[in-house]
Amino acid sequence: MLYHFELQMAGIILLSAMLACGVFLYIRRRRERLLQESEESRSLYGGGDNPAAAAGDARSDGTEPKDRAAAADDDLGDGRP
Repeated sequence: MLYHFELQMAGIILLSAMLACGVFLYIRRRRERLLQESEESRSLYGGGDNPAAAAGDARSDGTEPKDRAAAADDDLGDGRP
C-alpha cells in the first residue's frame, strides 16, 4: 500500500510530465500552423523563386472542386481522357 508521501511524489511526476507534453504539443501545433499560413500566403501571392510556378502548383494540386470532379469522372471509365 502506498503511503501519502509516495502518492504526492507520483502526482508531482505525473503533473510535470503532462505539463511538458502539453507545452510540446502546443509549440508543435503553433509551428505547423505558422508553416501552413506561410505556404498559403506564398502560393496566393506568388512568393518564392518562381512565382508563376508556385501559383500554378497551387491551382493544379487537385484541391479545387472542379479538379476533384474531373478526377472522379476519370475513375468512372466512360472512355473520356
